[in-house]
Amino acid sequence: MPLSNKTIAIMQPTFLPWLGYFNMIKKSDVFVFLDDVQVSKRSWQTRNRLKSSNGEYFVSVPIKKGYSRSLIKDCELAIDDQWKDKICKGLSFSYSKSKNYNENIGFVGDLIKKDFKTLSEYNSNIIKSMCERLNINTKFINSSQLQSTGKRDHYLASICKELGADTYLSAPGSKEYIEEGENVFTSKSLNIIYNDYKHPEYNQLYGDFISHLSIVDAILNVDLKHLREMI
Repeated sequence: MPLSNKTIAIMQPTFLPWLGYFNMIKKSDVFVFLDDVQVSKRSWQTRNRLKSSNGEYFVSVPIKKGYSRSLIKDCELAIDDQWKDKICKGLSFSYSKSKNYNENIGFVGDLIKKDFKTLSEYNSNIIKSMCERLNINTKFINSSQLQSTGKRDHYLASICKELGADTYLSAPGSKEYIEEGENVFTSKSLNIIYNDYKHPEYNQLYGDFISHLSIVDAILNVDLKHLREMI
C-alpha cells in the first residue's frame, strides 16, 4: 500500500551495523534493504568492527566462491559454519566482563548462529531482530520486491516515488554524488534529509573509547533502556 507524507531510508543490509544505521531505521517510516546491487566482499556488507584488549578487530561473514560479483540477494554464505563459532568465542574472550554481557550474549549468539542461505537474509534477520529488541517498529521491505528501475540516485528516487513517500533520509556519505549534478530528488518533488547522527560515547573496556563499532559492542556494554535512548 503506498505511503503518504512518509520518510523512507534505503541502505544495503550490512553485517552487524553501527548505531547510526539503527538511528536511520528509527527515523524512517519504511526502511528499504537495497539488496539488488552487487556485493562487495571487503565492505560493511560482509564485515564489521568490535573491540578487544588489543584494540579494534574485524569479524567477517565468508561467502561462497564464485559469488563475489553476485547481487546481495543472491550471494550465498559459506557452507562451513566454523566462522560463527569463531565470532562467538571472540565475543566471550573480549566482552565477558562487560556490563551487559550476561543479559545480552545469548541473544547476540543466537543471531550469529542462525542459519540462512544468503547474505541478504542473514544480515536482514540480524537487523530486524535487533530492532525488535530496541523497540524500533519501522516497516521493512526489500528493493528486489519493487518495480523501480534506474541507477544510483535515480533508482533510489524511483523507490521513494513507487512507495509514495515525500522524504528521503540519506546517509551523509551520499551527499556529494547526490548533489554533484542535477538533484534527482528535488526534480521529483522529494525532500532529502541527511542523517547527521552524532555518535555517543559510553563505557567500554580496554582504554579509550572507540566509536562507530558494531552495535554488538554497545549492546554488550550498555543497558537496553539507555541504548534505546542513544539510538
